[in-house]
Amino acid sequence: MKNYIGIDISKSTIDVYDGKKSYKFENNEVGFKSIVSLVEEIKETVFIFEPTGIYSYDLTEFCDKNSIGCVIVSPKVSRDFARSLKVRSKTDKIDAKVLYKGCKLKNTKH
Repeated sequence: MKNYIGIDISKSTIDVYDGKKSYKFENNEVGFKSIVSLVEEIKETVFIFEPTGIYSYDLTEFCDKNSIGCVIVSPKVSRDFARSLKVRSKTDKIDAKVLYKGCKLKNTKH
């Protein structure tokens, strides 16, 4: 079973949602390793985030270097999904949850 981690990236911090709890870490390797520590099996984990130019570059490189799956979601797609959930507020914490829910829902087998 896959573990999904929704991540909203800003210049200096990343907001993270693991399906149970929200976290805030620094947007650097120390913060990325903190995300990894949240899951038992990193091979079964997928990070979901929007491309944010240079702010998401280091996380993308970290995922590649550590063989961590990642899904990079278009901001339009995540915004449209948030609207479908009737989510009107826009905070980094909420955005991380929306990214998590979108990927989890899309990959749930019925």
